[in-house]
Amino acid sequence: MKNRIETLEITVSAMAEEVMEIQKRAYEQEALLIGTREIPPLHETVEDLKQCGERFLGCYVDGVLAGVLSYKMNSNMLDIHRLFVDPGYHRQGIAQKLLDSIERNGSDFEKMIVSTAMGNEPAIRFYEKNNFKQVGKKKIHSELVLVEFEK
Repeated sequence: MKNRIETLEITVSAMAEEVMEIQKRAYEQEALLIGTREIPPLHETVEDLKQCGERFLGCYVDGVLAGVLSYKMNSNMLDIHRLFVDPGYHRQGIAQKLLDSIERNGSDFEKMIVSTAMGNEPAIRFYEKNNFKQVGKKKIHSELVLVEFEK
């Protein structure tokens, strides 16, 4: 199995559509874990994605897009907005490859932040395993609380 990480041009419609398909499948899995579909990425459109202002990286496995990480840079802080893997590629180290890539190539930041839904234990374990520290919780609405991390 051959993996490669590439920058994704999210403003290109075909790319945004491909990312959206994977995003929907991935966040449907998260919705099952946390017991609500009120996760903002499940309600985005392709146009929302194209205009989000985030930078995107994709992990390709044998030429197929299998995982995505998006982020914004805010002065000396890298803010991870999305990190998801197509459910058909879970437990193959794809999220780790994406995170490693951003850490290895992103020398212009001093701190990284990320959040995930409370109840998404696999994601919480992943961030803790990667030395992120829980710094707070943020209630988005009655059904969704985010756990905030930084490193």
